[in-house]
Amino acid sequence: MEVEEPPVDENLRHFTEVREACEELRLEDEWRTMSKIVAERLIRKGEYGMAAAMCLQAEDSFTLSLI
Repeated sequence: MEVEEPPVDENLRHFTEVREACEELRLEDEWRTMSKIVAERLIRKGEYGMAAAMCLQAEDSFTLSLI
């Protein structure tokens, strides 16, 4: 059984809310960790453009170089 993913707009809104919350709470390291995990998952799904953006958010040049 396949699970439907939410629309892109909803994902982007959620992404923005999480990023803003992390910034507000001064959780920069946690934000980078989450961004790195999301980037790795996006790479596995073949979504390289979004994965590259997440690598930049995570300041992860190694994973970015793999794309």
